[in-house]
Amino acid sequence: IAATFNAPIAGTFFALEILMRDFAVRTFSPVIVASVTATAVSREFLGDTPAFPVPGFVLDGAQELPLYLLLGLLVGLVAMVYVRTLYAAEDAFEKLPAPEWLKPAIGGLGLGVLLLFFPQVYGVGYDSMVSILDGGLDWQLMALLVLVKLLAVNITLGSGFSGGIFAPALFLGGMLGGAFGGVLQIFYPDLVHATGAFAMVGMAAMVGAATGGPLTAILILFEMTGEYHIILPLMLASIGAALVYRSLMDDSIFTLKFARAGRQLEFGRESALLRDHHVQDIMVVAPETINVKDRFERILDLFLTHPDDHYYVVDDDGLLRGRITLNDIKGLLSETNLGHVLIAGDLVTEAPHVMARQDNLEDCLLALGREDSADLPVIYSRDHQVLVGIIQRQSILEVYNREVLHQEDMGIHLVTGQARLHDCVELPEEYKVQVLTPPDRWLGRTLRDLGLREQFHIQVLAVKHRTMLGGISNSVPDPDRKLDLWRSADHRG
Repeated sequence: IAATFNAPIAGTFFALEILMRDFAVRTFSPVIVASVTATAVSREFLGDTPAFPVPGFVLDGAQELPLYLLLGLLVGLVAMVYVRTLYAAEDAFEKLPAPEWLKPAIGGLGLGVLLLFFPQVYGVGYDSMVSILDGGLDWQLMALLVLVKLLAVNITLGSGFSGGIFAPALFLGGMLGGAFGGVLQIFYPDLVHATGAFAMVGMAAMVGAATGGPLTAILILFEMTGEYHIILPLMLASIGAALVYRSLMDDSIFTLKFARAGRQLEFGRESALLRDHHVQDIMVVAPETINVKDRFERILDLFLTHPDDHYYVVDDDGLLRGRITLNDIKGLLSETNLGHVLIAGDLVTEAPHVMARQDNLEDCLLALGREDSADLPVIYSRDHQVLVGIIQRQSILEVYNREVLHQEDMGIHLVTGQARLHDCVELPEEYKVQVLTPPDRWLGRTLRDLGLREQFHIQVLAVKHRTMLGGISNSVPDPDRKLDLWRSADHRG
């Protein structure tokens, strides 16, 4: 781009904005060196002159800007047609019942016939573009050449010929802008003086919309023409065209082929660094698991004695069966009779997202975002779903921190907290949790004898008592154990 169009700045931004989508210093530097070197060599042989010599365009007033914005909106629509018809032509030639070697010959024959009647669309079309910038073509012919050039490009690339998409976009935008300016000149002769200005703006708008790089389009037209006074209309029309195009299509002319093949491109060094790391690199062993046959008492004891709000469930072979969360068991806290018959298999639910050892960290971080969880289970492989550990959000962010931010590539800082995502569990409206100290008259009696649920509507969830080391421990209440063993203990109900 830099060498062909004598546009080193635009060539740099083309690589960064459209191809790499990364403005980190380590990415920026080699692109600038390449662009400067290519431009310097090109100027030695081709000279240092603008690719398109144009007359001096001047913006007469702000009243012209809405017209350029309207041109941008129109160009956005035509850019969508340009991209869609290009790939439709490829599909048509691919389905053509003819040998592969014959398809370019068929395309060449059709293209040759077309060029006999419209030689203006031959090749890159520089001569025609210079003519429209000078205002040397009628608006009717320019409008017709838009359709002819679309057909010529579709035949060329669809049949398998080698060709570009950048220069045709310039041609289409220039012809469309010139025709648009010519029509406006008929109705507003005092306002529109030079149709070439609309042609130049149309070039930038078409390139920006079709390629997904409006900033590159603005810069390349500025460098190719050396005309600064038209920069405001260039900016306005290019952004307008890009917005219209993006509202109609998600992919640019460069990325649509990958999207049609089912491949989603991801850009940026940060994203690439996460894709280069795998779950098995930073996963940890699951701190505690529940066997599918474990009784409800053990499950409740885990939640009472550990800060985690969910546990993963495995069978006797270590295969992941799902998970149990604190919210899953909250409705059973008052069902004392079910505690002796329920097992983990009755309560387990499917884990929404499961990662395999070979999955990359970018996919894992996206899954964590959808799950709104601090960790995800990790299995050996999709075919052998043995739970081998967990992958934690904090570990991924530490990798991101170390690989990107510590290199000071972009001068930004990522702040992460250690706070849990879930600090509470929602209880039914008629319940509340409170710590109670048992009165002396309860001591020496069992919970079963006291009948707290029947008499006082109190459900004992846990018994707090001091350990031998002086700490506080929670234990699952035993209905047959006497309270006099815990004279200094608190009960939570």
